[in-house]
Amino acid sequence: LEAQPHVIHLVYDILSKERDVLYPTSLKLISDEEFVSMRISDDEIGYCLIENPPSYKGTGENTASKSVQSSPENEKELLSDLQAVLRKHGILGGNTPQTLLDVTTGKITLEQINLIYKHLQVDLSFVDENDEVRFYTDTKHRIFPRSAGVIGRKVQNCHPRESLHMVEAIINAFRKGEQDTAEFWLDKGDKFIYILFTALRDEQGNYRGTLESMQEVAHIRSLKGSRRLLQWDDDHAAKNRANQPSQGNGNRHGITPQTMIARLIEQYPALKDYMVTLSPEFEKLNNPAIFNTMKEIATLEVVSQVGGFEVEELMKKIITFIDNQS
Repeated sequence: LEAQPHVIHLVYDILSKERDVLYPTSLKLISDEEFVSMRISDDEIGYCLIENPPSYKGTGENTASKSVQSSPENEKELLSDLQAVLRKHGILGGNTPQTLLDVTTGKITLEQINLIYKHLQVDLSFVDENDEVRFYTDTKHRIFPRSAGVIGRKVQNCHPRESLHMVEAIINAFRKGEQDTAEFWLDKGDKFIYILFTALRDEQGNYRGTLESMQEVAHIRSLKGSRRLLQWDDDHAAKNRANQPSQGNGNRHGITPQTMIARLIEQYPALKDYMVTLSPEFEKLNNPAIFNTMKEIATLEVVSQVGGFEVEELMKKIITFIDNQS
């Protein structure tokens, strides 16, 4: 509560700077086509406290917003871009995505390279020797979101101020040859994220960039003993189906991932205190200002992410609590 006046001041300050400085300046310096591209990146990252607004298609007749979702057209465009890069460096002539390319340990097509990256269970990001972000893999299971807007930018401009010093320390140590790897891990309860930074060097030992690999390894860490025989994980698939968000009234209360938490608390006031016992993050529900802000937009799906729960798990706890109150 003591920090609220300061927080309110900071919010008003940033809003005024956006309204009076940033937005008018951007209208003069950024083209309509660039705005369309930026808008697509906004959708990829997501929005705070609101649903995705309607897409911006631009004011020009020939300007069109590209779909954020993966599509055959997007994949063809990616292949075309990769071809252009290879052709620029003399690696590709009039080749097609099905043309075999000579790589270090075999022959593979551009299309196959793209498919491997698309299905790789490890997230990769590459920063070159000039500290520019050049590449990242974009998959459905990606741990942290990435936007195509980072490509070509200095990596120092792609990190929050709090972690910038760490990024620079890693790159400087790699560039000087003092270190070759740096590893981190994040224990997030039901998820365990392993992050490895690796210095890339050519055959002469020259620093050529940094590769970041990231993987969710909770399942791997849980494995015990050995599995030497083929065993299809049908039980795992069944569990995934069971964990899919409920459609319609899957319980007698009609609670779904899209149910507003405020509606439930209005019906069952004791639920607010119970939520606090589930996670310290839910103490925010006791703050009238925050609760009034959240009540029109905070679904159980949103609230579960705040508390670190899977939405189905939180729903089961809430349903059990309500049943016990009846």
